[in-house]
Amino acid sequence: LDVTWANIDFANIDKATLNEIYAQSGLIENVTSYVNFNSTGLYSGTICAMTNDGSNSSERAIVKNCVNYGDFTVTNKENHYCGGIVGYTYQNSSIIDCTNYGNISGVAGILGGITGYTRTTTSDKTTIVKNCKNYGDVTSGSGHLGGIVGWTGNEIEFINCDNYGDIETTSNFGAGGIVGTYQASADSSYLKIANCYNGGNVRGRYI
Repeated sequence: LDVTWANIDFANIDKATLNEIYAQSGLIENVTSYVNFNSTGLYSGTICAMTNDGSNSSERAIVKNCVNYGDFTVTNKENHYCGGIVGYTYQNSSIIDCTNYGNISGVAGILGGITGYTRTTTSDKTTIVKNCKNYGDVTSGSGHLGGIVGWTGNEIEFINCDNYGDIETTSNFGAGGIVGTYQASADSSYLKIANCYNGGNVRGRYI
């Protein structure tokens, strides 16, 4: 689905979200959500579930200047990808100038204050997360947790991103103020983290 969303305000309503939107390419801009909600889906984000599933990634998917104030609870016990803005951020995607204030909690999974998971398979389709801030707490009994991203692969850039939320897990998985877990691949090991700051507490077995 190629989408262009702009100037949307989810306020004073019981249930509204772009959580089921998969943005193959295009622009989601100036979207604000105040909605508290539960999710059982594989990909879950308060603004967008997934950007660019890789089937046709020649065009960049951009999520820009979006804000979430709602709390997000993940009740699915299986592996899932949940973010305060985007659930799963795939190649040739950008998340720019986005802020999350909502708390994110789950029984398991890969959870991040901005995006749950970032992944890129080729060097010419780098994914960028820039000028993003997370103020919400990210907690789970089991899973990979990060103030900006729960789990990231290669060909990813995190620039000028800050986390002020507390990150806590009791599992044997990664937890971090910016990145919870980083996994390099055999064909690439490029990861850039520049001018990022963590002001939250991080509690876990591997931090």
